[in-house]
Parts: sequence; C-alpha cells; structure tokens
Amino acid sequence: MASTAAFQPTAYFAVYGASKTFVLNFSLALRHE
Repeated sequence: MASTAAFQPTAYFAVYGASKTFVLNFSLALRHE
C-alpha cells in the first residue's frame, strides 16, 4: 500500500515520492497479471 506521497509531489522528498509511486504501480501491475 502506498501513501499519498505517490500522488502529491513534495519538496525535498523526490526519492521518497518516487519510491512510493513505484510501489503503487508495481503492485497494480502484479494485480493485473
């Protein structure tokens, strides 16, 4: 489960937000397989 950081960019948290976006999209891709 990803947090809202996957949807809302925040200053100085680019890597954190990117990792949350990856987790969200990766889990969605696994669900569709």
